[in-house]
Amino acid sequence: MALLLVIAAVTAFLFAFVDVWYFIRFFAMFIAGKMNRRQHQKITQKDLLKDHVSSSVVLPSDIDAFLHMNNAKYLREYDIARVKMAGELGFLDAVSSKKGAFLVAAATSIRYRRSMKLFQRFSVQSRLVYWEKDSFYLEQRTVTPDGFTTSILMTKYAVRGIEMKDVLAHSLSSSTALPTPPEVSPELSSWMESLRHSSNTLRTATSDKKTPEVTPTPLIKRSGSGRELGLTSLPR
Repeated sequence: MALLLVIAAVTAFLFAFVDVWYFIRFFAMFIAGKMNRRQHQKITQKDLLKDHVSSSVVLPSDIDAFLHMNNAKYLREYDIARVKMAGELGFLDAVSSKKGAFLVAAATSIRYRRSMKLFQRFSVQSRLVYWEKDSFYLEQRTVTPDGFTTSILMTKYAVRGIEMKDVLAHSLSSSTALPTPPEVSPELSSWMESLRHSSNTLRTATSDKKTPEVTPTPLIKRSGSGRELGLTSLPR
């Protein structure tokens, strides 16, 4: 009985202070992506650009005060779907094969078209739309069973510690030549331009803030004989 009470208390604590369902679904999608990857060890160029579909449903924990799916929950669904996609494409294997390499979300832009209600089923459709030397871009949609797109998300991922061509080479079959990036769509082109403007603005704002001069504090003391007892002062 005491053990059951401890288990119940620990479970209640975790669900109160940790997003348990997120981690459960995250690792479930991670495993699903890895298993699908094992079934198709290497992919073709056509596979690289296809839609990757994940199914979901609006749960009570997803809704807001108006009984619609909370805006933040869309980003969560997209995040979980990307894990499965990255596993299926072999991107996770490629990154883990090189020490110090990793992927990180650098920017996102979402558009909401129609709200989704409690217990409404939907799918998340994810696809690779473009890549550069050190980044790649994904387009994702939430789609209802009748085919209506309720939201659309663009995400830029930064690739660190490894170049994108090496990621693709690891993912594609040996008989498949490294493809050139697809043509940039008008929507993606405008968003990329917006990101460049944002970067320039932030760099300008940072450079305008002058760092105040700091007089270095000596880190030495001298004994009566004048011998140094510690390090020299900090460099400017």
